[in-house]
Amino acid sequence: MASFSLVVEDSSPLITYSPAGAWVDTTDDTLATSYSGTSLHATNAQDATAAFTFNGTGVSFFGGRRPGYGTYTFLVDGEVVSVGDASSTTPTTREALASVSNLPFGSHTATLKTNGGGTIDLDWIEIATQVGAPGSQLAASTVDDMDPRITYLPSPDAWQTNTGPMFMGNSLHFTKQQNTAASMTFEGEAIALYGAVSPDHADVRVSIDGQENLLPVSASSLHTQVLLYYSDGLGPGEHKLVLSPGLQTTATPFIDLDSIAVFASTPGANGSSALSTGGRGPSLEFVETSRGPAGMKTIIIGATVAGILALLLILGLILMLLRRQRQRNRKTIPVMESSSPKSPDLPMQKTPVMLEAGYSFAKPALSFTDYAAARHSIAPSYYGGFDSEPESRAPSRASSSASTAPMLKVPAIGLPQPPKRAITTEQASDFVVPGCWTCELICLQGGEAPPTRPSQRPPTMNF
Repeated sequence: MASFSLVVEDSSPLITYSPAGAWVDTTDDTLATSYSGTSLHATNAQDATAAFTFNGTGVSFFGGRRPGYGTYTFLVDGEVVSVGDASSTTPTTREALASVSNLPFGSHTATLKTNGGGTIDLDWIEIATQVGAPGSQLAASTVDDMDPRITYLPSPDAWQTNTGPMFMGNSLHFTKQQNTAASMTFEGEAIALYGAVSPDHADVRVSIDGQENLLPVSASSLHTQVLLYYSDGLGPGEHKLVLSPGLQTTATPFIDLDSIAVFASTPGANGSSALSTGGRGPSLEFVETSRGPAGMKTIIIGATVAGILALLLILGLILMLLRRQRQRNRKTIPVMESSSPKSPDLPMQKTPVMLEAGYSFAKPALSFTDYAAARHSIAPSYYGGFDSEPESRAPSRASSSASTAPMLKVPAIGLPQPPKRAITTEQASDFVVPGCWTCELICLQGGEAPPTRPSQRPPTMNF
């Protein structure tokens, strides 16, 4: 089967937090910016649980280890897998709190349960899942909300668009009108739907081939690029997705669509692929290679070709060394260096300070407290005015540019003149060069002697 991993942020409606009110959606924590998506769910209640049901072969829970934190129990399908301690004298985030692998592929429920004695937080959940038949490879694609394959009903005018770095592809479609929908026909065996959750969002109704699911996407603060819905086991062939408003939890509720990820399998015996998604867009990565008879034949052929190339390289090196040795043995005519002084080199210009262009791709998301009025507002301006995006688990990137100034001009510097000394007419005869009328004139009239020949000057060569 084609294997891949799926990331579920702590604000996803696919995670069930119990009991009601025990877990706090935290964005103003002192270390919130170091958490994925700049948010976390935390609780200090005993026996509070965070549960997630999935189809797959493994699951991992990530969170923080900090002073004053307590212990927890990790359960899969109701059985205890491990017991952990989240306390630490030095606070750290994005830690793997618990995980399990090599489960039989199928439906499982993983639960993180607090044991008391301190706080426990959850940053994100990552599952290992797969699609297709054994030996198949993964074919994944991302459909942005601006893609023409998505149909907005009853007309495109019923939906509005917003742009910004906090959205996948820098764009998002949203509407607050009833009797609206967004639909797409696709071919694949699994599908993931991404959007935003916030206080003024309505529940979302998602239908796959006529089977409906209701998703509560209301949250205490705004979170973007959130996995709202995931469905697998659809089987090959054509399917239809429909997104529409569900229950109205506010007077004028919003629903939105950021992007859709489609997963399919293709025949192949050379391995499987892995796809890491969740809040940051999917990225394909090859992770495994088959070692069957066909694979061994390929390895043998590859090794033979590599050996021939290595032999040719060695022969080329030997010929090059022999050529260099013959060149050293040849008699060369010595070339006398010029005794003229060299002009000074131009100074190298220092590189100017790099100017940062644009914004950092890892700025923290806006917190609920920073924009409290906007978060509770149902006006369309709620979607505008942002200048940052949630921080991903990947290192931050920034673009920069630098101007280039012209090279500095250096004033011309005269060549150094040889030292001069006065001599008599008798002494001048020592400097006479046969056939040189200038030297003879100096000897007859007296005056200044030409520079003496350096003692180490090489002999003049006459060809």
